[in-house]
Amino acid sequence: MVVLSQMINPRAASIAQLEQLFAEYVPHVQRHTTANIGDAMQLALDLAVDNDLICVTGSLYTAAEALRWSAAQGNAMAAKDIEGVDH
Repeated sequence: MVVLSQMINPRAASIAQLEQLFAEYVPHVQRHTTANIGDAMQLALDLAVDNDLICVTGSLYTAAEALRWSAAQGNAMAAKDIEGVDH
């Protein structure tokens, strides 16, 4: 399963582009879409079951946004890794 989301960046691929690529190359994978990274993180957690792995991929900006979301949810390890707001 994959949760697709779009970064707030004019160079980011659109949800429609991502959907098209997944439909073409991995049509058997169940897809969900969200408006932003925070929603994607929450949906991934809601859909996960015991022993599932949630992997965030994309740019460093995407990873930083996911870390900030995780820190805001109380994840002390994520908060420790964030040195600034612009990476």
